[in-house]
Amino acid sequence: MSFFDDVFVLPHPHRLRASRTRRRCYVVLHVLITLAVAVLMWVVTLPDPGMVRSGLQAVGMLGLLGAWFVVHARLGQATDLMVSYQRLDERQRTELDRATRIGHNVTSVSIFAAFSAVVVGAFLPVSLISELAMPVLWVIYMVHASTPLLLLAWTRPNEAPDDEEL
Repeated sequence: MSFFDDVFVLPHPHRLRASRTRRRCYVVLHVLITLAVAVLMWVVTLPDPGMVRSGLQAVGMLGLLGAWFVVHARLGQATDLMVSYQRLDERQRTELDRATRIGHNVTSVSIFAAFSAVVVGAFLPVSLISELAMPVLWVIYMVHASTPLLLLAWTRPNEAPDDEEL
């Protein structure tokens, strides 16, 4: 097996798919890692980081992004989002379409909230707004990219085991 197969291909994909608790744990972990990356992006913008702090921030960012990628890939497998749309049955397509629609609505609300905060917070120092720009953009992008995945992972019921596994 290759590294890709070890990390991203599950030996028993139905076990992960059948465990609603495990999917929910992955959802919480995904959200926490996303927020940790946003906080680290904000910390990077603080003045005079020094060599040691800059190095630690770079290593921390790479570690968090790597962990985020692995969790995102596992959630994709657990919710069948890594399967092409044509191979999904009608129920799965309906669930995916609904989750995507909700994801777009959540993204719209996030963008509106960020825009409103900038307009209302016009009296804030420009440095604070520029410091928060990258973390806010990261969160908005993650909301857009991850909401359908997280919603499906959280709401899908446990699936019945296959005949082969009995």
